[in-house]
Parts: sequence; C-alpha cells; structure tokens
Amino acid sequence: MLRTLSATALIAWSCPSLALPPKTGAACLMAAYPDAISHYEEGVLYLKDQTQRPLTPTPPRAEEERLKDPTLLETLTPPYPRHAQLPHAKDPGRYRHLGFLKALYGPTREEVSKHLKYLTWPTPPY
Repeated sequence: MLRTLSATALIAWSCPSLALPPKTGAACLMAAYPDAISHYEEGVLYLKDQTQRPLTPTPPRAEEERLKDPTLLETLTPPYPRHAQLPHAKDPGRYRHLGFLKALYGPTREEVSKHLKYLTWPTPPY
C-alpha cells in the first residue's frame, strides 16, 4: 500500500491546460480543494484559513525559473496527459507551489502526515 495526498490528482482530470486564464485556474483549484478554498476574486484566491494567494498571469519565463519557483497559475499550465507514461523531465507534477501546498496540508511533516491516507495501488495491467 502507498501513502499519498488524496485530492491532488483531481486537477489532472478536471481541468484543461496551456495558458490557463486565472478564472479557469481558480475553478480548477476550487473543484479539487473545496474544503480549503473559499472563493476567487480579482486575481486572488481566498483560502478558508484566511490566507490569500495571487492567481495572476505572469510574463513568459524559462522552464528552469518556473520549476524553481512557479506561480500558482504556472503549476496548472503544463498538460496532464491521461494514462501517459512520461519521463521525469516531462512530468507536470514537478511544478509545485510550496506556499499553496503548505497552506493546504500544513507546514511541517507532522501536519502533512495528518492528511495522508492509505490506498491500494493497482498492479499492471490496469
């Protein structure tokens, strides 16, 4: 059995990709994290814990910069092809906005552990 955060995969199946408008990105995040996000208004995503996260477009940046410190909107931009076996260098999950993830799951290992769930992982063939 594997331990994993349960809601993160929802984004992959529920949202389009490539140059996501902020309002669409907000809708995707709100669908994936309904218990954590209050609402979106004028470029700001409001979390239920009273924190705010900007969700605005930025000028194009080099991939290395986006990987090192992506904006929240940039984490939603790479396409998530269904059922694809991607090499690590092409995995869209490499883009992580740590501030957002810490707001969702907690800033420490102990806090994150509270949100982990056990699940049975299917073995091939799927």
